[in-house]
Amino acid sequence: SGQMLSSAIQHTLPEGGGQLTLTLHEGTSDQLMQQLQDHTLDIAIARPSTTVDINQLQFEVLYDQQPRLVASRRLAAQLGRRRLNWRQLAKLDWVLGAPGTPIREQISDIFLKAGVAPPSPTIESHAAKLMGELIASSNTTVSIVPADSANELVRTAGVAIVPYSFDWTLPPIALFTRREGHQPDAIRPFAHALREACRLSPYIKERGDPN
Repeated sequence: SGQMLSSAIQHTLPEGGGQLTLTLHEGTSDQLMQQLQDHTLDIAIARPSTTVDINQLQFEVLYDQQPRLVASRRLAAQLGRRRLNWRQLAKLDWVLGAPGTPIREQISDIFLKAGVAPPSPTIESHAAKLMGELIASSNTTVSIVPADSANELVRTAGVAIVPYSFDWTLPPIALFTRREGHQPDAIRPFAHALREACRLSPYIKERGDPN
C-alpha cells in the first residue's frame, strides 16, 4: 500500500534533506522484474512468479496478504446480507489486473474450484486509485484486492469492504534485488524500514501467523 511505502521512504531519507533521490516505478510483477534485471530498478517489491527467471535475483518474502472483496457502499451492503456465492459474484462487473498476473490467476483458480467460469473483467488495471474510483462510482462493479490496499481505498476512494471471510491468502509479497554488482547505499536502510512498516501494519498476515 502507499501508506507502507510512504513510511519506508520517510525512514530512508536523511534527516534535514540531502542528495538522496528515490525514484518509484509502478507496474505488474513481471514488468518490475524485467526492470530490475535490466538495471532500471535497484530494488523491486513484487510477487514471486513461475513466469519470471529469478536465477540472477535474490529475494526475501515479506508477508502474505489477506484478500478483500471491495464494492461501492451500496453494493457492499447488499452483498453483505447474502452468503458468499461465487456464481452470483461472477455476474457482476469486475476490475482485475492483467492476464497472467499472480492475483488474476489466483482469482480465476478460486472461481474454477467453485465450479464457476471466471469472470471476464470489464476493466483491466493495476492502478489502485483508478480501481477505487471506478468501483466507488458503480453499483455493479467489484474487485478482490489485498487487505492493506482495500483499507487504503476505503479511506481515499470511498469504497466499502464486503464482510466476507476467505480461507485463502493472496500470493506473497517479496523484496527483490540483483545478486551481483554494486548496490546503492540506500537499499539496506530502505529494506529495513520496509520490513518494519510491514511488521507494524494491522492489515497484513505475516509469514507463520496462523490467524
